[in-house]
Amino acid sequence: MRRHPKPAPGSPVAALLLRLRRPLLAAALAALGFASRADRSDAYRLFDNGAADRVVASDQAVRWAPDIWGPGSNLSFRIAAAPGWTTIFRSAAEVASAAEEGLAEWGNLPTADIRWSVSSAPGAPQGTWTRDGASSVFYNSEGAEFERGAGVWYSRDPARAAWDIAECDIAAPRSWALEFEGFNPDQKRFAAAEQLANWFAPCLGLGASARLPSAEGVGGFGTPWNVDTDRNTGASLLRPGSGWLDTVGSISGTVTSDSEPASYIHVWAFPTSGSPPIGAFANRSGAFRIEGLPPGDYVLWAHPISGYDHRMAGAGAVTDVQDTVLALPVTVSAGRNAGGHRISMRRGR
Repeated sequence: MRRHPKPAPGSPVAALLLRLRRPLLAAALAALGFASRADRSDAYRLFDNGAADRVVASDQAVRWAPDIWGPGSNLSFRIAAAPGWTTIFRSAAEVASAAEEGLAEWGNLPTADIRWSVSSAPGAPQGTWTRDGASSVFYNSEGAEFERGAGVWYSRDPARAAWDIAECDIAAPRSWALEFEGFNPDQKRFAAAEQLANWFAPCLGLGASARLPSAEGVGGFGTPWNVDTDRNTGASLLRPGSGWLDTVGSISGTVTSDSEPASYIHVWAFPTSGSPPIGAFANRSGAFRIEGLPPGDYVLWAHPISGYDHRMAGAGAVTDVQDTVLALPVTVSAGRNAGGHRISMRRGR
């Protein structure tokens, strides 16, 4: 188990500890060893079917249409044919190998049942995002040089009055030729697999994630994609492994400021055992639910988002509030929700 280093003097976490007025809580947080690096943990956010005024729990999240990628079935990605691949890789087989490595980082999660692979048959030519009934990895020859990432297509289920994921395409940018310049074939494959693994996250139904704030700032590039992050928890909630949900619990509540809902606040659950934290976003009404928590005691820490998601920022996310820690630890039991917690945040940043 990795131990997080103690907060550096002058860091936001150290300042938070100094502001705490309850010795028991201060001691608990100090024992946790808050991370002083930004690459320790990512939050999860699940696609919410557009209903941002309610708690987005895993049983409410958008998933794949059952007839396309139901539980226990395999989703196959094709590598779209394109002459542009040869400007970056020696062959389409190298692209397929990178995609397989990226997929494996999700497929190998022990708490999830994620079965997807790369098709052995080459896909039809594709130069931009195209809904054609097949999920693809394509060379983005028609978009901007740096245009990259996942495009998720939806289908409407009128019986449930809800949306399902029906297709997911991944765009590899032309700028890879520049980014990978001087790399040997193995380095190119590794770099491509690292980026592809991150872009496959929306294909699972994971929304924009957020980084654990630190003394070194928030976010940053080059973070290894195969560290144990709580986005893995989000993926497991969407496609849980057999029996896993029975072993974990959740914490729910509301975040307020001046007795009003605090929209899109980010809430972290820090285990008092010293294990890595798990975080999730509150919704527009200030409600939050952090799921996939192993049994034990947790300290809740809430802070405003910092531009992780343009949709949340544009919808009135509350950002002018101070970081806040719940007064006492919360106990989580397997198969149960510890609910009703209220986090009141003070204005000022």
